[in-house]
Amino acid sequence: MLGQDDMLRRLARDLGERTVWLGPGAPARLRELAPAARVVQGVDLADVAIATVVRVSASGVAPGNLGVRAKEVWALAGPRPWGEADPDESTFQVRRLITPVALLELVSEGWRVREVAPGVSARDVQSECPFTLRCGSDLQPLRA
Repeated sequence: MLGQDDMLRRLARDLGERTVWLGPGAPARLRELAPAARVVQGVDLADVAIATVVRVSASGVAPGNLGVRAKEVWALAGPRPWGEADPDESTFQVRRLITPVALLELVSEGWRVREVAPGVSARDVQSECPFTLRCGSDLQPLRA
């Protein structure tokens, strides 16, 4: 399993020079780990919004109100973040999810496991999830 710092390093690797908005709960340490990324504040249009989620659905819906316009939302979560938002909650759409055990991406068919932590298999990730995850020959090890 990856610790939070390793999860942040993994996200930082893909940020490059994108504009990034850090949501509530998103560690400011990400600024240090992704120095080429341009962090924006307020409601600017960001390439990526980084959020922390407690739960996310099979269709990528997470409860909360980001208060920013972003092309994509990437989220940090615990090892078992699966669940539906309450009908009266504000929500947002998550495109990429990193947990201590896996990196997942929302594709047209649903969540796809892209990377798994050392000692963890895609089957292990699936066993903790109440809906079907996709996985393919492009599965990679999750490294910070």
